Amino acid sequence: MRLTFFKSAVRALALSIVLAGGAVSAAAASDPPSISGRVTDAGGQPVDQVTVRVIELRREARTGSDGRFTIAQIPRGTYTVSFAVIGYAPRVRRLR
Repeated sequence: MRLTFFKSAVRALALSIVLAGGAVSAAAASDPPSISGRVTDAGGQPVDQVTVRVIELRREARTGSDGRFTIAQIPRGTYTVSFAVIGYAPRVRRLR
């Protein structure tokens, strides 16, 4: 009985993460790029309040109700980005 409750409490453990790292417009070509994206659950629904961290820079943001986030002013490079929220397994991605 307890196992059944546990399974339903964490019904979707996977986070889908769509990232647009380093997208720079022509008008802002001299500005450092940003990391932005959208976090959704396994069913494609946005996940609110996910903490998104750029580990090496100790910078973070939280997703909004639409699952979107932006971390501005990120110097070019390769970074480890973590995604964490209660009820889901944390994820880590490397971005270049």
